[in-house]
Amino acid sequence: MDGINEEFLHEIFDRQPGKYICLSRKSNGSWRDVFFRNMQDALKWLKYQSDDCDLYFCPTKFEHPRRKKENAAGSFFLWADLDEVNPDSIKPNLDPSHAWESSPGRFQALWELPKVAEPKEVEERNKGLAYEVGADKSGWDLTQVLRIPGTINHKYPTNPKVKFLWSRPDKIRDVSVYPYVNGKTELKQLDLVPFEIPDKKAGAILRKYHNHIPRNIQNMITSKVAEKGKRSDILWYLGHKLAEIGLKKGEVYVLLKASVWNKYRGRTDEVKRLIHEINSAFEDVSERREIEEKSFRSEFDIEPLRILSHTDFMANQVEKPGWLVDKFWATESHGIVAGEPKSFKSTFLMDFVVSIASGKPFLNSFKVNRTGPILLIQNENSDWIMQDRIRKIMKAKQLLGKFYNYNEGALTVSFPKDLPIYYINQQGFSFADPQHTDLVEKFIQKHKPVVTVFDPLYLMFSGDINSAKELNPILTWLLFLKQSYQTTPILVHHWNKAGFSKRGGQRMLGSTVLHGWIESAWYLSVTTREITGEDNKDDEDFTTPSARAVLTLEREFRGAGLFPKVDIVIDMGEMGDTRYKISMERHREEHKQKVSRVDASDDVIKTLINTKTPMSLNSISKACGIGRRIVKEVLEKLLVEKKVLMDGDGYLLVREKLTE
Repeated sequence: MDGINEEFLHEIFDRQPGKYICLSRKSNGSWRDVFFRNMQDALKWLKYQSDDCDLYFCPTKFEHPRRKKENAAGSFFLWADLDEVNPDSIKPNLDPSHAWESSPGRFQALWELPKVAEPKEVEERNKGLAYEVGADKSGWDLTQVLRIPGTINHKYPTNPKVKFLWSRPDKIRDVSVYPYVNGKTELKQLDLVPFEIPDKKAGAILRKYHNHIPRNIQNMITSKVAEKGKRSDILWYLGHKLAEIGLKKGEVYVLLKASVWNKYRGRTDEVKRLIHEINSAFEDVSERREIEEKSFRSEFDIEPLRILSHTDFMANQVEKPGWLVDKFWATESHGIVAGEPKSFKSTFLMDFVVSIASGKPFLNSFKVNRTGPILLIQNENSDWIMQDRIRKIMKAKQLLGKFYNYNEGALTVSFPKDLPIYYINQQGFSFADPQHTDLVEKFIQKHKPVVTVFDPLYLMFSGDINSAKELNPILTWLLFLKQSYQTTPILVHHWNKAGFSKRGGQRMLGSTVLHGWIESAWYLSVTTREITGEDNKDDEDFTTPSARAVLTLEREFRGAGLFPKVDIVIDMGEMGDTRYKISMERHREEHKQKVSRVDASDDVIKTLINTKTPMSLNSISKACGIGRRIVKEVLEKLLVEKKVLMDGDGYLLVREKLTE
């Protein structure tokens, strides 16, 4: 895009503290934030953008690459979305340093400061300016975006250009010159609306909200020592965080009054000051939610609405996503692997991960259509369990390497394949910790993993699993990762204990929002656990581990049709044993699944008694009402015992054996 005012952008961002410049693009109703370390890269990106998109900048820089208030750095500037307020009409003691016309008759502006102001101060003075000069009451927050001078405004049919008006280097004033809200700075003028204070101690309130207040906030509230010079900031921070979480004003009052961060303790106006502090926090949170809601509508709604005819709609070519792994996971589709405890969820997902990283077939049968790096975040299994499981799967896929025979005195070695799998294993990853999520996002942005696994949800989420309100920020963040970096986020989760629903997705623990969120999913349940071998028939032998388990896998896809359930036999060795074998067949009805080998043998013999012509395996299976796998095993045993014989492709009973 040509015509961008590069000098203006340099003037801002060459001075601003912080690590990341945030530029934003809106095209066809889709919004995207992009972050840059320096202005040179930002300008290259801007020049690459086509003329049919709207471009914005956030005046402040950020410490982490995400446009969130808590990431905002300090600022050399204040700002406002003036709307219809002409900057020339603002009284001389408050006129802006930089101004531009975002569209005919609408304006935006910056006020330059001689030194950096802290984020809290910037936000409060921005808000005061907005109220004082009559600007947009939602255009003052730390994450506000403004139009870039020299770009095109597509909000209007005429597509006007954003016109730069002036920069006035003489208009640089100290931040203290600018007003707070409506110019009110005295306590007596501020909000002292009383509220009900509960007759409870701080400990009782903390216990009540134990699962809702993040651990780091609880630690701050119960801290015994206040860091010097931090009490004002922490008191402000705690008030806002507790209001966001949903505590009542009186409950916040009790917690803050008892904390070491109560800087008003012992003062005659302690109660009034705390009431004012809490009322202000709740007002800020309420206004911010309104701003975010308005911002969401303005950024993501398509303006105006596009109404298409049937012909136009059907003529619009839309790329089909296809399969990441044939018939088992759709490309770039977020989802969940859920099931009973100990139903091999993590094992199958590890097979899935190794297959994508190596290109080997999933479960040694299903084609992988896209290979690449994997990020596996796992909070449940220790390192040695993970390593043992990976060795089993890698050996089954012939990825462990080999020692070859000596050849003319030399030993040839094939080393194990180095797979692009990255691990965060048993390190306490938490969705509530912004340092954790920022680290993960930075890694994904850099390494572009095809799949990112979070295993399991219940050890990474400290909120109420039944609350859609508390789950939504996590699910929204995962969608952000998917849309921004083309990774496939997969959660591992558990079923509830009731288990009344026949559909796996409806049995998941927690809010139904989880089931509604998925695009691809697996649901696993254990049908039977079996001990194999003739030497393991003793019911009192409790020292021999189960060698096999029969599992049922249900697949669910949004928009990809209905797929039958699959019965999977997994034969996996104990610790140190690298045995790992998988066999599959179509799911059998429930009443057929629990047939014992003895009963099956009797049923097969009874079926063969009634025929004098050879019967195929399929015919016997249908006649008995027993799955082919069990029938095949029974027939193999009867062949060894010489109770049946094979004639071509069919089986016949050896009748003389029955009379002995």
